Amino acid sequence: MQVFQNKISNTTLDIFRKHHEMFSNDEALNEKHYGAGEVKTLIKKGTLAYEEIRKICNNHFSEDISFYAAYQRQPTPTELHVDSNEEEDSPSHTICIPMHTDPRIGSVIFKEKFHTNEDFRSFLQDFPYESRKKLSNISERYDLGHTAYNWKNNDRLADFLQLDGAFEYKLGDYVLFEADQLHSSIDFRSYPEYKYKDLVQIHITVKK
Repeated sequence: MQVFQNKISNTTLDIFRKHHEMFSNDEALNEKHYGAGEVKTLIKKGTLAYEEIRKICNNHFSEDISFYAAYQRQPTPTELHVDSNEEEDSPSHTICIPMHTDPRIGSVIFKEKFHTNEDFRSFLQDFPYESRKKLSNISERYDLGHTAYNWKNNDRLADFLQLDGAFEYKLGDYVLFEADQLHSSIDFRSYPEYKYKDLVQIHITVKK
């Protein structure tokens, strides 16, 4: 996990906002995740937003990489998961660019890695809470009430994991991490000013 501070200009952020305003009602450019209510407005080649995404990726990767990018509006926080999968074009890295400034919201990222979310679910099913020691108190520092826990005593799994870091939302900053790293949103639903949170997310696939 790497955090880059003050690297996204106000001009770029405005381009992302305008992209969402222009295309949020275009059915061909929106992926709706009905279970969670999340909507991803795709950022495709030929748009100003795409060019800004390409510039950001070029700071870290060669120009022959491929990427998936979207402006995401999330009414609920994401649970613990990984972004990698079994597909040939499975992402190798993720970049998250916040569209808010608020240290109460963001993401927590762990060092544990899983090839797929099915692998994580298998790990979770047999996790030996009683024989493990807590490695952090991250669930006390941030609201992770929506994440996995021990039903016997309400201990949060997050406190038993190896914490890589917490990324607090600040306009101009972004975080880069490996796509197979376990991560989760911080829950923002207890704050009445947030009916949703916005971010731009990039999934990068490095050609082998």
